[in-house]
Amino acid sequence: MKATHLIIFALGGIIAGIITTHCLRSTEESSAKHEKHLQPTANKIIGTVIYIKDPRTNVCFAYREELGYKESLATVPCESIPPELLVVAEVDGHKSTNEHGILWND
Repeated sequence: MKATHLIIFALGGIIAGIITTHCLRSTEESSAKHEKHLQPTANKIIGTVIYIKDPRTNVCFAYREELGYKESLATVPCESIPPELLVVAEVDGHKSTNEHGILWND
């Protein structure tokens, strides 16, 4: 009787392992397909992000606009933004320049 229970228990463990392995493999494949599908969207979004620094507060923002619609604004640590991507606003004027003095149109 104990041997039968042990065999059934062992077979149950083997079957559970096979099912788990199959499910994990399916999940990994599904995740890879999902990531591949999202890659163009991620590239497009990152390509449209503008980093702006407010000189009055020394706060930096990541800003995104698409087709004239203002979509998002988030604070970002200034030190994490490469200088060539950072635009420092000129509060008194309507133009902005980055830290390299390059003009950026509003």
